[in-house]
Amino acid sequence: MIRIEGVKSSGITLETTFITVTYDLKYTIEYKFRDGKMKIDPILLYIYVPPSQYVVGGWQSFSLTTGSDFYKWDKRNKEYVLKDKYTHYPRDLRGLYNGLSLSLFQYIRDAKPDNKVDADDTDDW
Repeated sequence: MIRIEGVKSSGITLETTFITVTYDLKYTIEYKFRDGKMKIDPILLYIYVPPSQYVVGGWQSFSLTTGSDFYKWDKRNKEYVLKDKYTHYPRDLRGLYNGLSLSLFQYIRDAKPDNKVDADDTDDW
C-alpha cells in the first residue's frame, strides 16, 4: 500500500452564472496493490476557501461519500442530478486521481531494479 498526501493549486472549479472560482485541494489517497492490480481509495479531500467578509475561510472538508450538498432532486426523472454549479467537480477530481496514478505508474516503471543507482544518476528525491 502507498498513501499519498498532497495539495493541488486550482484543483477544482465552481461555476455559477455570474462567477467562476477555482479552489486549492488538499488530498489523501491510498493505492493498494494485489495480484497485478491497483485499487485507488480517496481517503480525505479538503477545499481551501479564502477568507472574506462573508466567510471565515480555511480548509473545509469535502465529503466523498454523501454528496448531498451537490445534488438536487429532479422531479421529472425522479432521481438526483448534479447541481449546475458543480458540473466541473467530477472532471476535476477524475483528472487529479488519473494524473497521480499515471505519475506513480511512470515512476515505478522507470525505477531501476534492486534500487541500483548509476554513478552519473542524480537522486530523484
